[in-house]
Amino acid sequence: MKLKSIYVSFLLLMSVNIAMGKSNLLATITRTDNNEKIQIKLNTDENNDLKYIKVISIKRTQKVPLDKIRSKNGATLLRKRGIKVARLQSDDLDKVFGGHVKFIYLKKFNVFSRNEYGALRLKILKDKNDKWSLYKNGKSTKNIFVTPYRWGIKKVEIK
Repeated sequence: MKLKSIYVSFLLLMSVNIAMGKSNLLATITRTDNNEKIQIKLNTDENNDLKYIKVISIKRTQKVPLDKIRSKNGATLLRKRGIKVARLQSDDLDKVFGGHVKFIYLKKFNVFSRNEYGALRLKILKDKNDKWSLYKNGKSTKNIFVTPYRWGIKKVEIK
């Protein structure tokens, strides 16, 4: 009788964990000036479909909904003194299939004219093993290096 109740408890525990979905590390952004690491995680539901993206840094954790990323202006990840420094934007990001995503960053701050932004074009897709990954030019990547300057990001590299 005891073995049966342990088995039932185990099955209930497993079903709760499966229904909750999980969090997968998509990429790590490393600042080249101070070596600070910022994690980009994908949270999925019980069907391994995207629910939202989570950005985790030393200072804060930010939950970024997919519909915000798919909006015209995208989802702001970092704002400094009211100026958008980094954001994610996509026209086709799908919760089941993934899609293209642009990492848009402030390249040059201008006081009297328009700011200049750079964009890194990436894809979020499932691999052969049904695991979500980040791709640049068809190659899977986990590491993004940013070189900041006072107002924005001077350089972005993928290695």
